[in-house]
Amino acid sequence: MALKEELRREQEAKQQLLDKVQQLAKKKKRKCFSAIDSLAEHIMMRREAHALVWRIIWHVFAEMSAAVPMKGMSEPHVPVRWPSMSKSPLAVLPLSLEAIPSDRLNSDLYTAVQQSPMFSKQPGSIVYPVENVEKNREVVFSCEAQASPPPFYRWKLNGTEIKPGSHYSLSGGNLRISHLNRDQDAGTYQCLASNPFGTIVSREASLTFAYLEHFKTQRRSSVSVREGQGVVLLCGPPPHSGGVMGEYEPKIEVQFPEVVHVAKGSTVKLECFALGNPVPSITWRRTDGVPFPRKVDMRKASGVLEIPYFQQEDAGTYECVAENSRGMNTVKGKLSFYAPPHLTDKPQDVQKLIDDSLVWECKATGKPKPSFRWMKNGENMEPTEATIITSQPNTLDVTVGESVVLPCQVNHDPSLELKFTWFFNEQLIHFGSHGGFFEKVGGQHSAGDIMIRNIQLRHAGKYTCAVQTKVDSISIAVDLVVRGPPSPPTSINVEEITDTTASLSWRPGPDNHSPITAYTIQARTPFSLGWQAVTTVPEVVGGHRLTATVIDLSPWVEYEFRVLASNSIGTGEPSKPSKQARTKGTSPKVTPANVSGGGGSRSELVITWEPVPEELQNGPGFGYVVAFRPNGAPGWMQAAVPSAEASRYVFKNESIQPFSPFQVKVGVYNNEGEGPFGPVTTIYSAEEEPGRAPTRVRAKSLSASEVEVLWKALPWNASKKRVLGYELKYWIKGEKEDTANLQRTVGNQTSTIIRGLKGSATYYITVRAYNTAGTGPPSSTVNVTTKKPPPSQPPVKVMWNTSNSKIIVNWEQVKALDNESEVTGYKVFYKKNRHSSPHIMETNTTSVELALPTDEDYIIQIKPFGEGGEGSSTRQITIPRIPGPNAVGSASKVSTLSALSTIALSFTARTSL
Repeated sequence: MALKEELRREQEAKQQLLDKVQQLAKKKKRKCFSAIDSLAEHIMMRREAHALVWRIIWHVFAEMSAAVPMKGMSEPHVPVRWPSMSKSPLAVLPLSLEAIPSDRLNSDLYTAVQQSPMFSKQPGSIVYPVENVEKNREVVFSCEAQASPPPFYRWKLNGTEIKPGSHYSLSGGNLRISHLNRDQDAGTYQCLASNPFGTIVSREASLTFAYLEHFKTQRRSSVSVREGQGVVLLCGPPPHSGGVMGEYEPKIEVQFPEVVHVAKGSTVKLECFALGNPVPSITWRRTDGVPFPRKVDMRKASGVLEIPYFQQEDAGTYECVAENSRGMNTVKGKLSFYAPPHLTDKPQDVQKLIDDSLVWECKATGKPKPSFRWMKNGENMEPTEATIITSQPNTLDVTVGESVVLPCQVNHDPSLELKFTWFFNEQLIHFGSHGGFFEKVGGQHSAGDIMIRNIQLRHAGKYTCAVQTKVDSISIAVDLVVRGPPSPPTSINVEEITDTTASLSWRPGPDNHSPITAYTIQARTPFSLGWQAVTTVPEVVGGHRLTATVIDLSPWVEYEFRVLASNSIGTGEPSKPSKQARTKGTSPKVTPANVSGGGGSRSELVITWEPVPEELQNGPGFGYVVAFRPNGAPGWMQAAVPSAEASRYVFKNESIQPFSPFQVKVGVYNNEGEGPFGPVTTIYSAEEEPGRAPTRVRAKSLSASEVEVLWKALPWNASKKRVLGYELKYWIKGEKEDTANLQRTVGNQTSTIIRGLKGSATYYITVRAYNTAGTGPPSSTVNVTTKKPPPSQPPVKVMWNTSNSKIIVNWEQVKALDNESEVTGYKVFYKKNRHSSPHIMETNTTSVELALPTDEDYIIQIKPFGEGGEGSSTRQITIPRIPGPNAVGSASKVSTLSALSTIALSFTARTSL
């Protein structure tokens, strides 16, 4: 209700100001705005409208813009001179208003618009060749932002801020990297642009280095192969970055003769060899579908098909199939049963008149069918035969991505040379171009077959094979139909849009010879990660529909839509995006999350929350309403925060008691209306720092580097001067207290240990309590002197021997220096191997007996200790596994510069009777 009353008063004041301005609209702009400024002061003296006067003035400016043109105005940043704000909670708003100097009100009004940074150019990823790095080259990442006042720029590499220098330098917002270092400079970069109104962070851009190392020089073993047999020699890539090895479909590298004549009872072998990545598999089959007889061992029939004891029923066409994940290729060969010719009808002697015709019949049987030659007086007669294309014209139907062979085989006079030419839609095909899709595969003199690999939709059409000799020519045409996923739909229109729905229409694209079965709708907003599938009515959009309604959209958000069509072959490419369309606004429904607060200065109540994301604000003019009251109070105090990005509100009043509980709730509103309040939470006002100092502070030295500090705790309660823990300040004698180190404890702890101190040094220590408001008064200063440092020399002359399951280790006594603490004992660390956890044994002598088995290697270290702590340790000493019953060994002089200890072993044989 309070907010509605403020809006009503705002409207009345706005109308009053507008009436006055309209009287001055035709006058000069300077006088007009001077009148506005005076009227604003008059309204404020009447204590009306309070903080809402700002919004009134702006809307009046907007309505009079037709009469008084204004340039560069922006509602949040037009400074106006106002009298002091009321102390009413409603007037406590995060607004900073300044007076406009009269000499800056020129004919274009006030054009110095203040704004937070906005990127006009962001960095992109870079792949840089390694060989250029060696030439002392450099790279530049681009970054540019618009802001007023102008922004200053920073850069981060892998999340760590970059310090400009000779290696990294800034030119405007651009980052220049000189003297590139492959290990130091590779990573992810981001640009940050800042001014007093905010900071923005660019997208991530990576810098990677591409390289290709040399092949390994190791010699490969030789490969043996039979003559005429195919073989594959593999070649793996050397170490590299910035590229991938390509895959391709099988390519059969052998062609069979048109017909192979095989004599009865003989053994025939067909070999097939194909290249491809991945390595293709090779299988065999008969084109007539007849299965192979048992005499053909299919387990061995991979690259070579062997048919023993060839018979009449084995004759036919055989096909080799090479296949991998990228595609398939085939080649055929025909086997003919062989039988020698036998004449059945022979020419007989005849007598004819001149100019008469003569027909002599000559018939013969044989497999294959015999060919005939005629001779006259012992010399060959050479008739000329017509060229005939034996392949039949037809229509081929294939799917996108497959490969197909277009046949062109002929019978011709063998004395004549053939020339094959192919045309696609009456345009000559130039083999070797066209992206490598077309390839000649006719391996025989009478075959001009071609293969089209990885067929695409654009390859559909009419193919013509033309055959030419020096005496005749002939051609044949083949129609190729290519089926594929549908082409993109067109004309995507948003017919109607509400706050949560959008009605779409579109036109279908070509179905590419396979009917469209369904449509999929996707949407994109400035807040989404790319294109996302959306919910529609109907839920499944069939191929016959050209309209659908998208539901469950967010209010007041700009959307783009696109449509994809599918058929039995697959889903096609998406359509072009529709024009951007914004859903209608509505009152907000989402309240801020994580409402909390506390802390701050004396007499303050600090309230914080997470701002509502822009896509959930449901309309323009979004802001927050902060309501609060002391625990037990009947009414709520409210404050409007008219900034969608705001996340904090501070209420200051001298009457607020320290650490007092308040009930707080945060609501939302926009130009469409008021939204709900979030749940009520309890927040405490700022507290006071502790008022007393800890007592009975004392300190004692534990070692050369450790001191224990003890004190008596202050009362631990939830009063207005809580104690959250204690802060220790310590500094070495001879230094100033300003250089002291700090160490804090948490909770009602009454002692702690300070570590990392210097040996034989005097330290001064104070203790004070702290809470969220700060620290209390310090205790009285105490001093303590640390013990002498531990021995710096490790044990030397380490000797050991084994006997059955025991290891006895001896070493020389360590003597402490004058400034070191005396040795009071030794610690022996032992373990079975480098990866197991060590066991520790303490002794005050210079020997130790370990009950360990002797069937494994052991690792031993020895370290002296005294009241100053542990001293230097020997290097790891390895006692090797001993095969015999007794062994004696020693470690050479243990040097801290040596990484290994040398073990000298001597074995003693023992004879038992």
